[in-house]
Amino acid sequence: MDAKSFSTMTNRTKLAISLVIVAILLAVGLYWYRQHDEVSDVLLRQGPDAARQGIGLSQEGVKLLPPEERQELGALYQAALQNLSDADKQRFAALANKGQAASDQEIAESSDLIQRALRTLPADKSERLLALVGKAVQLQLSQSKSTPPAEK
Repeated sequence: MDAKSFSTMTNRTKLAISLVIVAILLAVGLYWYRQHDEVSDVLLRQGPDAARQGIGLSQEGVKLLPPEERQELGALYQAALQNLSDADKQRFAALANKGQAASDQEIAESSDLIQRALRTLPADKSERLLALVGKAVQLQLSQSKSTPPAEK
């Protein structure tokens, strides 16, 4: 991702990152976060509705990460996505543009693309990516709990 900060990325890139986060959450066991019941419940749910909720939580949660962690997360996603074929990258971008409006089948397809991309990352990078995703979701859940209902 070079030196580009998360705040200067296009909405399409942010949406793609959010979809990556959702697929990771659905596809990979988040053993580290099992100790946090609420976060674990959110992260381990499966299915299209859970994916849509995850998209929203992750989009907002990533904004709450410190800038260096946002950059690191973006770089890890870029590294994973670079391992897809050009056709798969184009398909993923098209699906990412749909975001939460994607159909159940499209969510499953984007999850499959992301899983394939993530399998090419070294284990330490996958683990770090999962830790950052979990932290982002946890931050968003914490903020949602502390925000009075009238402000939500």
